[in-house]
Amino acid sequence: MTASSNPRRQRRIHFLIGWGLFSFGVLSGPCPASLGFSGVARAGEGTPLELLKKTEDTEKQPRFQGKKITVDFSHSYPQVTYWKITRLGSRQERLEKVTPQGDQEEILITSGPEKLHYFIKQGVLIREIIQGEPQDFDPLRKNIDLARQNYTIETIGESQVGRHKVIRVQLHPRFSGRPQQEIWINPEAGLSLRSEVYGEGGKLSTLESFSEMEINPRIPNTALKVNLPENVRRADFLVYPQPDLAAAARSFGQRIFLPDFLPPGFVLKGIVLNKIGENSRLQLIYSDGLTGLSVFEEKHQPTVDTALGLNPRDGGFFAVSRGLTQLLAFLRGNLKIVLVGELGKNEINQIAESLKPATFEGGNPSD
Repeated sequence: MTASSNPRRQRRIHFLIGWGLFSFGVLSGPCPASLGFSGVARAGEGTPLELLKKTEDTEKQPRFQGKKITVDFSHSYPQVTYWKITRLGSRQERLEKVTPQGDQEEILITSGPEKLHYFIKQGVLIREIIQGEPQDFDPLRKNIDLARQNYTIETIGESQVGRHKVIRVQLHPRFSGRPQQEIWINPEAGLSLRSEVYGEGGKLSTLESFSEMEINPRIPNTALKVNLPENVRRADFLVYPQPDLAAAARSFGQRIFLPDFLPPGFVLKGIVLNKIGENSRLQLIYSDGLTGLSVFEEKHQPTVDTALGLNPRDGGFFAVSRGLTQLLAFLRGNLKIVLVGELGKNEINQIAESLKPATFEGGNPSD
């Protein structure tokens, strides 16, 4: 399977990337990183492992407000995105995508098990709601112990982000084809204030950094509210965490496909059944502790998929790269399968070619 350069397919590429990223995908807006590393921290800051565990312990992190930029160097010229962030506590956050002049473009609200994503220009509100337990379900959360098995990580000194002191750490993958990262962490607050991601040959791919940060500010009670026009279009996106693969197959009601090959260090971290209206979409989430891979499966809809360019007559697949992220979509049986991951093209193709129908004790859903 190889990438296509046909310009007719750009619409479906943007659609599928946006859909994949929203649905517990491998990318998201700016967020603190949670990783483990080896090295030596200064006295009074705790061990490196204790320092990094602070970045995972969102219950103990302070409130903060700030402005952040992300720079994507994977295009013909750097693309800069501006953000405003207000964090009230664990799973209590307001994130705004803004223009350089400060005008709002998108608003994302996280409040417990519910997320709101308001696309202002399009007049669309998507509400994502976690159903059942656990309501703090987050399969994309970085895992320190797993990351330490797959990355060699070292401290490289101290620096400043604004008036805040940070400790700089580098994370080197043990396996080829994985991104290298540098994370700048404020030890007092346990927050990542800057991160750099490098691709092959040490080329900088993405940069995220706070330009302003205020810790423990006064935040109004209205911070998690958003004013919506009466004519806004709404869609509910229901998320059902699944306890295991057999239960997921039963809930999905289709014969599912599982990869017979995974890159070294990757394990299954979460299983999600997403529902939008009458449509169901299964998502298998794999990780090596830092890098993510999602396998999406849903019933093939000929009219919709052909309009997007996923047509059996032209091979029934397409592929696209977006920075370090690879996306591969194809048909398998009566399912449409989409792979999204920060992996090399060869690994993504190998995963796709290894997919086989799953078999469970007690029978399988018919396809």
